[in-house]
Amino acid sequence: MNNFHSLNINEIFDILESSPIGLSFDEAQKRILKYSKNVLPYEEKISLIKLFLKQFKNIFNFVLFFVLFFSLFLGKFLDALVVLIIILTNAFLGLFLN
Repeated sequence: MNNFHSLNINEIFDILESSPIGLSFDEAQKRILKYSKNVLPYEEKISLIKLFLKQFKNIFNFVLFFVLFFSLFLGKFLDALVVLIIILTNAFLGLFLN
């Protein structure tokens, strides 16, 4: 691999077979045929709803859901509300950070 950072600009142009004004149209077409186009692969976008629902697929949320249902079963509605707020906050933060 060439250490381009340690070369002067003319040496780099020689190695890349280019010039300060760039490649000619014909040379660009040859390189496209040889190396293919310089494009990023298409990445499928995930909908916001799917991304939000994906936030609930971890062990932390499963434990919190268990605590939520257990609190509701015992009639501890305030505790269940606090746990629900924690679950939703975690989901929204995960959505925001993704």
